Amino acid sequence: MINKAYNCEIIITNVSSNARQVVLSQQIPNGALPLMKSKYSNSNQYKVSAYTTKKVEIQFYFPGKGTFNHL
Repeated sequence: MINKAYNCEIIITNVSSNARQVVLSQQIPNGALPLMKSKYSNSNQYKVSAYTTKKVEIQFYFPGKGTFNHL
C-alpha cells in the first residue's frame, strides 16, 4: 500500500549463558523511503546479555506504486 507506514521488528535472541556482541545489518525495501530515524541501510553493533532478547525497529513507507526488487 502506498503512503502507509510500515514497522519492521527485528528480534535478536541470545540463548547462550554468555553475553554476545552481534552486528546487525538492515535495509529497507527498494522503492521505500525511511521514516522516523530509520535509514535506507544501516549496520550497528549490539551487546545482547545472556538469555535475553533485543528488539530493533525500522520504519518506512512506499511513496508510489511499482514493482521493486529487494537488493
